[in-house]
Amino acid sequence: RYFFRPRRGSQLSLARIFLNSANHHIIPANENIRKGLSSVRTDDRVELEGLLVDVYANVKGNTFNWNTSLVRNDRGDGSCEIIYLKKLKVNYRVYK
Repeated sequence: RYFFRPRRGSQLSLARIFLNSANHHIIPANENIRKGLSSVRTDDRVELEGLLVDVYANVKGNTFNWNTSLVRNDRGDGSCEIIYLKKLKVNYRVYK
């Protein structure tokens, strides 16, 4: 989950903020991309290239599934995107 609070006097509506923000969960395709993700800092320009995926897992005998959102106007539980990240660009550096 993520939370936000518009600055006092902001002209942005809550509807616009919800439509243009998202909570992403990222699964790096390889170690190089994982390292690139750990290099991201505030104010970096970041581009993501990958696939939206659902996750099915068995952990210690317990199975679960985690479905990605496929729409931009949902909110709350289940509204996050799960990305299998195949390419990452941080500023001008590319990780594949």
